[in-house]
Amino acid sequence: MIDWVKKRQRILIFIFLYATLFVLSCWNWFYTMAICGDIPVNPSKEEFLIAESTVVIILIIFIYLTFKGHPFFNYSILVIPNSIWIVNFIQDNMYHYHKYSTILSTSMIIVLSTILLGNISLQIYRLNHKDKTDK
Repeated sequence: MIDWVKKRQRILIFIFLYATLFVLSCWNWFYTMAICGDIPVNPSKEEFLIAESTVVIILIIFIYLTFKGHPFFNYSILVIPNSIWIVNFIQDNMYHYHKYSTILSTSMIIVLSTILLGNISLQIYRLNHKDKTDK
């Protein structure tokens, strides 16, 4: 009975972390659009630091889920926010938005792409290691 409860709690924790991760990734984009959407664009340093601290929190959660989570969910969660940030980055560079907006887009793309490549390489390593131990 206790094992069933622990398994259920672990599943709920992962669901909560994946939901939090998705919400934070989307919230960071909405927040960046709000602070950088005014014409003329002039976000403050405090607003920029709030958005960058969210990037750090996203990175920490993704690192944890890379090692403890499920690869399919990691890929699914990474694809949607990463595509949003790539489009945002292209717009920042095409229209020469404020430097804070460009830095936020660049940092989110770096974090999300690095974690995506890390997840893929970890999954390949695990599959290769599993094949070698089965022989």
